[in-house]
Amino acid sequence: MITLDLFVVTNKYSGFEFKPTDTVILIDIYRASSTIVTAFGNGVKEIIPCVEIEQVLKIKNKNSKILAAGERNGEKIEGFELDNSPISFNNPNIKNSIVALTTTNCTKAIDIAKNTKEIIFASFLNIDAVCNYIIRKLSSIDRCVILCAGNKSKESEEDNLFATELVYKLSNILNVNLDFIGNSLLANRLELDKTIRKLTNSSHSKRLISVGKRNDIDFSLIFNKFDCVPIYANRSIKIK
Repeated sequence: MITLDLFVVTNKYSGFEFKPTDTVILIDIYRASSTIVTAFGNGVKEIIPCVEIEQVLKIKNKNSKILAAGERNGEKIEGFELDNSPISFNNPNIKNSIVALTTTNCTKAIDIAKNTKEIIFASFLNIDAVCNYIIRKLSSIDRCVILCAGNKSKESEEDNLFATELVYKLSNILNVNLDFIGNSLLANRLELDKTIRKLTNSSHSKRLISVGKRNDIDFSLIFNKFDCVPIYANRSIKIK
């Protein structure tokens, strides 16, 4: 059986050093990785991630047809066409669009890992597609890093839970050498269903619910709605 060297990085990356040959699986369940997966599931052509709002505005000024999307602290940025919501992107009208996206957590995580071989965007919405991609590409993977974006300076329960499920699925198929980088233990996979139900009580969930985003939470916890693997390379996200 082929062995996969797998690192799970939480606790806002814990000083982890990425290598140019790393394959990174980026998780931001609430909401960016779920939003990105949903966007491509609905036919978006390309997403350009931006750390700052000003970067989105510059891109928009150069090409008004590009859709500006993003949020700060869970709320849509004034003047943008879209927020960072999988519900908003679950729309056939965005097919073939190019989107410039900025978020509170995920686009910063992309920036930190941008010099790696590739960044794969994973969520419950495409978990099997991501597993299948890793298995297909196994011979060309040096090491795989599961990067949990978290919420500002804190870990997110939903990101850690997803990492647990992804490790479980890969371990059932591959021989996995696992290193956990961070302070928290991964969730108990034996209580997966129960833990998912409790996620609406997490601090991140409560904040999103307070700004009217409960539907985004429920949508983000759907398994395998889309069969796509968005990948960041050469400064933008596309489907390979």
